[in-house]
Amino acid sequence: MIALWKGVFEIKPIIGITANYVLNDKPGTSVGVGGNNQKWHMLADDYVKAVEDAGGIPIILPVLQGIQNVDLLLKNIDGLVFSGGCDVSPVLCGEDSHKKIGELCYYRDLQEIELARYLMDETDIPILGICRGMQLMNIARGGNLIQHIDEDKYGKHFFGNQNMCMPVHLVTTVKGSRIREIAGEEIKVNSYHHQSVNELGGGFSVVAQDSNGIIEAIEFDKRNAFTLAVQWHPEGIYTTVSEHRSIFRTLVDEARKKGGKQ
Repeated sequence: MIALWKGVFEIKPIIGITANYVLNDKPGTSVGVGGNNQKWHMLADDYVKAVEDAGGIPIILPVLQGIQNVDLLLKNIDGLVFSGGCDVSPVLCGEDSHKKIGELCYYRDLQEIELARYLMDETDIPILGICRGMQLMNIARGGNLIQHIDEDKYGKHFFGNQNMCMPVHLVTTVKGSRIREIAGEEIKVNSYHHQSVNELGGGFSVVAQDSNGIIEAIEFDKRNAFTLAVQWHPEGIYTTVSEHRSIFRTLVDEARKKGGKQ
């Protein structure tokens, strides 16, 4: 795992990032690079840049037809990001859908649930979950979600009209948590979700909340490897709020230790 940088070979950790799986052809046909009835693996450039700027080499992980093939990918990565995307199917929590549930991708859900369980139970690969990634990791351990946040009770959390680099509210971290060590007691965050963690999955603890009590970050206590999940999008705001850059640097540093690239 060697990367060429400024003419010098430097050892860098490989960070896998899960991709969205879009079941319609609009991503291709809308810009003239695809045909009718194609499906697409997609990932926002923000994730790639955030990992690369933190010193890692990003690798996009597709949704594969055989879950057993994912194991081959894991042998070549040192860290993993569960990225954001569409809603996680409520069926995976044993629940029916709320009327305001968004677009679902059950194929992606099934692969990433199994991947999250395997990573947390069987490996020492450092993990960062972002938005949907946090929700999925919680479900993988038996937790569930608030399927649609009541804005009258908890305030607005989806600010789709705002650029991701703009903070829209504050979260407070828990004393003694890794996220407080990384980013401080109070963090300015962006917000692009209408769901959130409700009941915690086994092994997780709440390490950040907003002023209305919505869970904004969780950490997994039952493995030695770095395992953090946040509800906001640090990849979109790290260029304007430096604390978020530290999240990716910590992931990459932990991945470097895991891979012996010190």
